[in-house]
Amino acid sequence: MAAPLCDGGGYEASHVQDHGLLNARDEATLRHALNVGHIIISADSDFTTMPALTGMASLSLILLSSADHLNPEGRADLLLANLATVFQDL
Repeated sequence: MAAPLCDGGGYEASHVQDHGLLNARDEATLRHALNVGHIIISADSDFTTMPALTGMASLSLILLSSADHLNPEGRADLLLANLATVFQDL
């Protein structure tokens, strides 16, 4: 889980498990993120089309499509190294 590592890096971060959504459908995760103003960070490419198809197009998403080979620490390092650059666009 990279969320706790990012949380310590100056960003507020949480994992779906923290919100009781570990086994929830993707739509429930999207709706929760939209309702509380969270950005979804995922390696699941399903999240790239679902916001538009479900009317949640204003949801922000970071897709880690090529980071599946990284461990949680590597993912957190990748995010923290790049978030400042893209944060205003989210």
